[in-house]
Amino acid sequence: MVSLMDFNYVHSDKSALPFVSYSNFFANPFYLRTLSRLVGIDAAPLASAKILNLGCASGGNILPFALKFPDSYSIGIDLSSKLVSKGNDLKFSLNLTNIDLICCDILDVDTSFGTFDYIIVHDVFSLVSDEVRNKILAICKENLNENGLAYISYNTLPGWNNMATIRELAHFIAIILRIYQKK
Repeated sequence: MVSLMDFNYVHSDKSALPFVSYSNFFANPFYLRTLSRLVGIDAAPLASAKILNLGCASGGNILPFALKFPDSYSIGIDLSSKLVSKGNDLKFSLNLTNIDLICCDILDVDTSFGTFDYIIVHDVFSLVSDEVRNKILAICKENLNENGLAYISYNTLPGWNNMATIRELAHFIAIILRIYQKK
């Protein structure tokens, strides 16, 4: 059986694959802060929060946040130059100066990026190699402020099985199309 890991799905430039970048309710800093307050954690105020979004695509989850909170600062990291470029086009059209969308590998993130109040990793962890997963955890350890929150979504079976099958098929077709385009 073909698996997403066989194709190293996310840890390659996914520019050839169609992808919609959107704001995810559960990965939204508003939601994360609310949950933290409910369980007694005093997370950073949103108005001045520093956010790192690993696997940001075109910034659909953090661009609205940057727009609402001009005194906050967000960095989005994604491996797809096309998606980052789309996000930067929107950033510039909105004249946002408190957000940076960067095309780079998660493996290249280190302490020089700074520390953050919120680290968001949505729809990435399940789709990458063990090396990248370990790096994500290391980033959370090294780049998260003392009272910071890390959100890492992880798709599991059986609930995610139907979507995983569709993703694997779509990715397989994209690879086949790439092979034929090279011929």
